[in-house]
Amino acid sequence: MFRPKSIGFFGAALLGGALLFIQPATGQAASVVNVATHHSFSSTVANLNKAVSSNGMMVMATINQGEMLSMTGLKLKATTLFVGNPMMGKKIYSMEPGAGVAVPVRITIYVAHNGKTYASYIPPSELLEGYHNKMATKMGKMLDRKIGMLVKGLAK
Repeated sequence: MFRPKSIGFFGAALLGGALLFIQPATGQAASVVNVATHHSFSSTVANLNKAVSSNGMMVMATINQGEMLSMTGLKLKATTLFVGNPMMGKKIYSMEPGAGVAVPVRITIYVAHNGKTYASYIPPSELLEGYHNKMATKMGKMLDRKIGMLVKGLAK
C-alpha cells in the first residue's frame, strides 16, 4: 500500500525553488487560483485531506512550510499537499515524462496576513500546455475541474 510521506527540508527547498520558474507555454505567468475558506487552518487541511480521499484521489506528499520556515524565525501557517490520482498520472507521464511540473497538483493552504485561511493552486492544464500535447492538456483540464471542485468545496 502506498503511504504518502513528508519530504525533507532539502527536497522541499529544491522542489519549491524549481517550481518558482514554471510558466505556461504562452510565456505569461501561470494563473494562481486563490480560494478563501471560512474555517481554521487545521480544519481546512483536514477538510482537504478528507475531500481528496473521498473523490478518488490521494495526497502523495506534504510539505509543512510553516515548520521549515520557523528555522528562519518566520511564523507562518502554510502546508502544501501534492494531490493526484496514480492512474491518471500514469497516463499523463506516459505521454509526457516531464509532467511532474504539473502533476501531482500542488495545493497550498495558508493563513494570510489578514488572518484568513486560503487554498491556492495553479491549474494543471496551464502547466501541461507547455508540452504542446493536446491529450495531455485535455487531461489537465479534467484535473482542473476536479481540483477546482475540491478547493472550492473548502469555501463552504
